[in-house]
Amino acid sequence: MTIGMLSRPFLKFWKVKSMAEIDVLSLNKDELQDLRKRIDVALEQRELRDKQEALEAAEAAARKSGFSLSDLLGETTKTRAPKPAKFADPKDRTRTWSGRGRKPNWYLKALEEGYSEADMRIS
Repeated sequence: MTIGMLSRPFLKFWKVKSMAEIDVLSLNKDELQDLRKRIDVALEQRELRDKQEALEAAEAAARKSGFSLSDLLGETTKTRAPKPAKFADPKDRTRTWSGRGRKPNWYLKALEEGYSEADMRIS
Protein backbone atom coordinates (compact mmCIF):
# COMPACT_ATOMS: atom_id res chain seq x y z
CA MET A 1 0.00 0.00 0.00
CA THR A 2 1.11 3.50 -0.75
CA ILE A 3 -0.53 5.07 2.26
CA GLY A 4 1.74 5.03 5.30
CA MET A 5 0.40 4.32 8.75
CA LEU A 6 1.85 5.39 12.05
CA SER A 7 2.74 2.42 14.18
CA ARG A 8 0.48 3.51 17.02
CA PRO A 9 2.81 6.24 18.36
CA PHE A 10 0.09 7.58 20.64
CA LEU A 11 0.11 4.25 22.46
CA LYS A 12 3.89 4.17 22.72
CA PHE A 13 3.84 7.68 24.14
CA TRP A 14 2.03 6.46 27.24
CA LYS A 15 3.59 2.97 27.11
CA VAL A 16 0.30 1.13 27.12
CA LYS A 17 -0.87 -1.82 25.05
CA SER A 18 -4.25 -0.51 23.91
CA MET A 19 -6.39 2.60 23.93
CA ALA A 20 -8.60 1.03 26.61
CA GLU A 21 -5.70 1.27 29.06
CA ILE A 22 -5.28 5.06 28.73
CA ASP A 23 -6.77 6.83 31.72
CA VAL A 24 -7.72 10.12 30.09
CA LEU A 25 -8.79 11.60 33.41
CA SER A 26 -5.22 11.43 34.66
CA LEU A 27 -3.78 13.29 31.66
CA ASN A 28 -3.02 16.99 31.80
CA LYS A 29 -4.29 19.45 29.20
CA ASP A 30 -1.17 19.29 27.00
CA GLU A 31 -1.23 15.50 26.96
CA LEU A 32 -4.92 15.50 26.06
CA GLN A 33 -4.35 17.97 23.21
CA ASP A 34 -1.47 15.84 21.96
CA LEU A 35 -3.68 12.76 22.14
CA ARG A 36 -6.39 14.60 20.16
CA LYS A 37 -3.88 15.53 17.43
CA ARG A 38 -2.60 11.97 17.22
CA ILE A 39 -6.14 10.60 17.05
CA ASP A 40 -7.02 13.08 14.28
CA VAL A 41 -3.97 11.94 12.30
CA ALA A 42 -4.87 8.29 12.88
CA LEU A 43 -8.47 8.93 11.74
CA GLU A 44 -7.33 10.68 8.57
CA GLN A 45 -4.92 7.86 7.78
CA ARG A 46 -7.61 5.28 8.44
CA GLU A 47 -10.02 7.06 6.13
CA LEU A 48 -7.39 7.23 3.37
CA ARG A 49 -6.59 3.55 3.82
CA ASP A 50 -10.29 2.61 3.72
CA LYS A 51 -10.81 4.68 0.55
CA GLN A 52 -7.77 3.09 -1.10
CA GLU A 53 -8.99 -0.41 -0.19
CA ALA A 54 -12.49 0.37 -1.53
CA LEU A 55 -11.02 1.72 -4.76
CA GLU A 56 -8.85 -1.37 -5.17
CA ALA A 57 -11.86 -3.63 -4.55
CA ALA A 58 -13.95 -1.72 -7.09
CA GLU A 59 -11.15 -1.91 -9.68
CA ALA A 60 -10.79 -5.64 -9.07
CA ALA A 61 -14.53 -6.19 -9.48
CA ALA A 62 -14.52 -4.20 -12.72
CA ARG A 63 -11.50 -6.14 -14.05
CA LYS A 64 -13.24 -9.41 -13.17
CA SER A 65 -16.11 -8.37 -15.45
CA GLY A 66 -13.73 -7.29 -18.21
CA PHE A 67 -13.96 -3.54 -17.70
CA SER A 68 -11.85 -0.81 -16.22
CA LEU A 69 -13.30 1.37 -13.51
CA SER A 70 -13.14 4.40 -15.81
CA ASP A 71 -15.14 2.44 -18.43
CA LEU A 72 -17.92 1.91 -15.91
CA LEU A 73 -17.90 5.41 -14.47
CA GLY A 74 -17.61 7.16 -17.82
CA GLU A 75 -16.30 10.68 -18.22
CA THR A 76 -15.72 12.09 -14.74
CA THR A 77 -14.96 15.69 -15.69
CA LYS A 78 -17.45 17.95 -17.36
CA THR A 79 -16.07 20.66 -19.56
CA ARG A 80 -18.04 23.77 -20.23
CA ALA A 81 -18.23 25.27 -23.66
CA PRO A 82 -17.01 28.84 -23.79
CA LYS A 83 -19.79 31.41 -23.78
CA PRO A 84 -20.37 33.13 -27.12
CA ALA A 85 -19.15 36.68 -27.52
CA LYS A 86 -21.79 39.38 -27.06
CA PHE A 87 -19.62 42.47 -27.49
CA ALA A 88 -16.78 43.42 -29.83
CA ASP A 89 -14.32 46.28 -29.80
CA PRO A 90 -15.60 48.85 -32.34
CA LYS A 91 -12.03 49.56 -33.51
CA ASP A 92 -10.82 45.94 -33.60
CA ARG A 93 -13.66 43.42 -34.08
CA THR A 94 -11.34 40.51 -33.20
CA ARG A 95 -11.35 41.55 -29.56
CA THR A 96 -14.56 40.25 -28.02
CA TRP A 97 -16.20 39.79 -24.64
CA SER A 98 -19.00 37.44 -23.54
CA GLY A 99 -20.50 39.98 -21.15
CA ARG A 100 -19.51 37.86 -18.14
CA GLY A 101 -16.87 38.64 -15.58
CA ARG A 102 -14.72 41.72 -15.45
CA LYS A 103 -15.18 44.26 -18.22
CA PRO A 104 -12.16 44.39 -20.54
CA ASN A 105 -10.17 47.60 -20.83
CA TRP A 106 -11.13 48.12 -24.48
CA TYR A 107 -14.82 48.02 -23.47
CA LEU A 108 -14.38 50.64 -20.73
CA LYS A 109 -12.27 52.83 -23.02
CA ALA A 110 -14.89 52.63 -25.78
CA LEU A 111 -17.61 53.71 -23.32
CA GLU A 112 -15.45 56.70 -22.30
CA GLU A 113 -14.98 57.59 -25.99
CA GLY A 114 -18.74 57.81 -26.45
CA TYR A 115 -19.60 54.39 -27.86
CA SER A 116 -22.74 52.87 -26.41
CA GLU A 117 -23.24 49.27 -25.33
CA ALA A 118 -25.53 48.82 -28.35
CA ASP A 119 -22.70 49.97 -30.66
CA MET A 120 -20.48 47.17 -29.37
CA ARG A 121 -23.13 44.45 -29.22
CA ILE A 122 -22.68 41.61 -31.70
CA SER A 123 -25.92 40.91 -33.57
